[in-house]
Amino acid sequence: MPRHPSILKTALILTTVVAMTTGCAGKTKEKHAEWVSAADQRWKSMRSGLLLNVAQQRFDSGDLDAAEKTLREAMEVDAANPGLHLLAGRVSIERGKLERAFGRISHAISLAPDMPSAHYFLGIVHQRWNQHEPALAAYRAAYDLQPDNLSYLLATAETYVALERSSEALELLTSRADYFAESVGLRAAIGQVHMMRNEFAQAVPWLRQASLMAPDDLTLQEDLATAQYASGDTLEAVRLLRRITSHPEFANRSDLLIALGRCHEKLGQWGQAELIYRKVTRENPSDGGAWIRLAEAAMAQNDLDTTAMAAHRAIKTAAHRPEGYLLLGLVWQQKGQPQRAAGLFEQASKIAPDDAAPLILQGLAMEKSGRRADAVAAYRQALSRQPEDERILQLLANASSDEETLPQP
Repeated sequence: MPRHPSILKTALILTTVVAMTTGCAGKTKEKHAEWVSAADQRWKSMRSGLLLNVAQQRFDSGDLDAAEKTLREAMEVDAANPGLHLLAGRVSIERGKLERAFGRISHAISLAPDMPSAHYFLGIVHQRWNQHEPALAAYRAAYDLQPDNLSYLLATAETYVALERSSEALELLTSRADYFAESVGLRAAIGQVHMMRNEFAQAVPWLRQASLMAPDDLTLQEDLATAQYASGDTLEAVRLLRRITSHPEFANRSDLLIALGRCHEKLGQWGQAELIYRKVTRENPSDGGAWIRLAEAAMAQNDLDTTAMAAHRAIKTAAHRPEGYLLLGLVWQQKGQPQRAAGLFEQASKIAPDDAAPLILQGLAMEKSGRRADAVAAYRQALSRQPEDERILQLLANASSDEETLPQP
């Protein structure tokens, strides 16, 4: 018996409804699973983030063991958090385990390629390995990702300098000077790069700006005084060096006092220079360089007794340097004892085998003592050290007999 049309229609409708209901149920389950997964990931991210903060605090306080323990716990919760791997790498850097640090930080970059701090610390690892080219690439990547970070800029410039590309360092630093208008470090860095290039006049304005912005930073003032002295602004250098050495922590810095003394020398103030050198030798009697400076200052004032005393001390404390022998020789020469002077000049010539000056003085002393042939020999030896020196040729010509064939220049 044929089925009734209404019954068939009803059956079809029911079948369609069941199919639709089943499909919706499947989609709902999938959606629910996605929601659960997303919520789980949010919880993991939140939890790992909190643990990362705790680990960072422990790292900052210097408790590396506690920081590592917290990081391990955090990674068990969420190993995909790049910040955890970066901090683990920094812990390894502090421990001197650079291979491990490299692996951790590289993994952090693979998880978050746009994280500038990861590139920066990777640069530090390369720098510790003296791999300057990879370090530059890493620092440059960090700076390009975050150009308003001064540390990344300075690290990039420093690495350019290490690669002997100081012009690129200067170009980079000066291009950002207006942006970092309040940065002492940037101006100091520009000045120091100029000083490295022996561009002392160009260094002065940058170092002066930095010094004005940080008036209590005596190291900056020291750099400024050095640049001023080297660029010829001796009076300003004296003013600054006096100010610096008036501070108790710098008052006995031999290098600064010697620099101040040399400024006075340049100004022709030999008495002031001598007082400073006397102070240095009292504070540090083993400083051979200071005894040499004292002897030179005394000789400039024709104080032969002080020159002799200081030269003797210079020979005793810095026997490897020729100046003490030369100065003592000059004293004996002025006191009319050229034979003694010649022996000291000869000793100086042995210590400085490339310098013609001791041999010239030796020749002059020998001439005064009547040892003409020995003087000629000394001049010839001096000429072998400086073949183009017209002064030596003239001395040799004057000391030689008419029958001698003189060497051609």
